[in-house]
Amino acid sequence: PEPGIRAGSAIALGEMQVKEALPGILKLLESDSENPKDVYLDAIARMASPEAGPKVLPLLNSDDHTLRLQTVDTLVRIQAFRQGPQILELAKQNKDREKDKTYAMALGKLKVTSAESYLIKVASIK
Repeated sequence: PEPGIRAGSAIALGEMQVKEALPGILKLLESDSENPKDVYLDAIARMASPEAGPKVLPLLNSDDHTLRLQTVDTLVRIQAFRQGPQILELAKQNKDREKDKTYAMALGKLKVTSAESYLIKVASIK
């Protein structure tokens, strides 16, 4: 029940890459309101499991700029290449100029070649 122990345990399990712990860490990412989400993103990134991509992906739309950047970093570190099409869809639906930058970064770092026209369009907006 202690938030600090949950957070520390998640980081330790991620560092040791205990794959069986991933579902629990992903659940905490969604539900733990006592610890910041970046703790769980760090644990997930350390685990380097691409299957976490779908659960991490929605955080690209966070209002918190820092959390969005950490989400991009996590997606890259877990090599969530399969999430490219979903990221592109979210990017196309987005209307927030600041979030455009986050989506562009994620698409570029994950080498989503189908995003080329989207990236050109975003780059041309002043």
